[in-house]
Parts: sequence; structure tokens; C-alpha cells
Amino acid sequence: MQADFPDLTLQVPATDADETMLQRAEPTSYPTSSLKQLPADWQQKAFTPNNGEYQLAPQFRSLVQFRQADIRVDQPAELFSLILCRNLVFTYSDEPLQRQVLARLSERLLLGGYWVTDKHKSLPTSTTGLVPALVRLKFFPLD
Repeated sequence: MQADFPDLTLQVPATDADETMLQRAEPTSYPTSSLKQLPADWQQKAFTPNNGEYQLAPQFRSLVQFRQADIRVDQPAELFSLILCRNLVFTYSDEPLQRQVLARLSERLLLGGYWVTDKHKSLPTSTTGLVPALVRLKFFPLD
């Protein structure tokens, strides 16, 4: 994408409230089964085999910043074009907390940006500002 968008910068803040989970994630190494839905050419470009697993290639790994943060109370300082949420508050919390987190994070989403969640999750009912775009993939652009 760099050739088509020379001013584009990519940063990947990866957060979790649990330090142990961050330590597990930091090597960015995954079993083959975790990459089974990734197109083969992406896997070859972005990962290198390492002790029976696949590790994120250094040029991509350098873009990831691991941070301990509890998204239920912490809000990132940056603005985002894309927010990916998996196993977040939408799995384990009641709807009022879901709405609070969604509102705070939506403030960090640039107009026209996308909120993406797990295909098995949904946003709280009557969510405002986000509209389904690619429903099968659970993409919600900020409107």
C-alpha cells in the first residue's frame, strides 16, 4: 500500500488489561491453525516459519506496540481509521458497560473509519453513529 499511499502510516497498538496475555502475545508467534483463513500469499509475505509456528515478520512486528490497558476505563490518545475488537467488553460485560466503551472508543475513530468486531459478536442495540457496512464481516463505519 505504501506505493499507492505514500503518506499512510501504520501503527498497531495492541492492548489487554492482563499483563500475562500481553506477554503471551508479544512474540507474535502463532500455530498454523490460527492462520488457516489467511490467504496463502499474505501468510508468505507477513509470517516466517519458526519452531513449528509462524511468527510475524520483523517489518510488520515493528509496527505493533503492546500496551497494558483496561479498555473499560482507559481510552487511547490516538485517533484511528480502523478499530479491531475481539473478545472485548462485548463478550463479557453487560449492555450499559458495552455502550460506555463503544461511546469512548467511537470518539477515537476518524470519520469514515471502521469498527470491526468478531463475526459472532454484535454491537449493543440502538447503537448510534455506526452503520453496518460489510455485515458478514461485521464492519461498521463511523457515519
